[in-house]
Amino acid sequence: MSDNLNNQIKISFTGHDTFPMRHGWLEKSYYAVEKNKENPFSTDDSIIELGVGKNMVNAIRHWALSSNFIVRTANGYEHSDYAVQLLGNGVDPFLENIGSLWKVHYELCKKQSCTTIHWLFSLLNTPSFSKDYLESKLQEFSAENGKPVTNTKSLKSDINVILAMYCSPDKAKGFKEEDISSPLAELNLISRAEDKSYAINTGVKSTLPQSLFISSIVEFWHAQDEATGFNSNSLRVDKLLYGPSTPGRIFALSESELTDRLHDLHLQTDGALQLSETAGILQIFKNSDKYDAHKLISSWTTQ
Repeated sequence: MSDNLNNQIKISFTGHDTFPMRHGWLEKSYYAVEKNKENPFSTDDSIIELGVGKNMVNAIRHWALSSNFIVRTANGYEHSDYAVQLLGNGVDPFLENIGSLWKVHYELCKKQSCTTIHWLFSLLNTPSFSKDYLESKLQEFSAENGKPVTNTKSLKSDINVILAMYCSPDKAKGFKEEDISSPLAELNLISRAEDKSYAINTGVKSTLPQSLFISSIVEFWHAQDEATGFNSNSLRVDKLLYGPSTPGRIFALSESELTDRLHDLHLQTDGALQLSETAGILQIFKNSDKYDAHKLISSWTTQ
């Protein structure tokens, strides 16, 4: 079952040792696992191999696992399918294509264990917010799910790390090492105002690959069917906009952009999916003769 529909909420505000994801870290994790699948982040050689301090080694492992770039196995670690597609198959070996970064963001948002990211891109219901507001809401969310926050310092630190990871550094205040921008800042998903408030950017996402958008719809739909035990043949478009872990939420899409992206769905999926409107309600229908969830989910590209 997909992590985002698991009934057992996984809540965590730690693991990154206060370091946002940095350029090159996911690639480092990939080649570390390629060289040593059993214990690439805990050996005495890991600091030398990765070229960073011990705390950063922990952070590299955290972000690689959180973004599903690498996955745990019974015997250690292995590469995910999408990491192999990008690096192993040479599609984007340096993660330079912004479409790859959208995929990384998408994978992060699906994991409830990345609680702050998951909440921001699934449950936030205000056009702008402050760090204090976010802290309060995350405390409520944790308590409601039976896991009250006992370490507010860790929560505050996590909020700082996530906002730093999605926002470009404030150049007006001068450069600090912690201001080294994360690759995810290139997505321009969170903006910072002069009054120190923040907002999710719902403007047009021209760099979001259409194939990734379609893949996310099919994965969301498939996970819902698995959770309910019912193989549904149709999906209302508004269900993709407002609920937790929906493509509309994760990619911060406006209603108009989401519906615009669906107009040629039958052509883009070779007839597997079809958009239809009945009594003013937009729905997506499956063509049972051509629909293959696994194929559609795995057919995303960086373009």
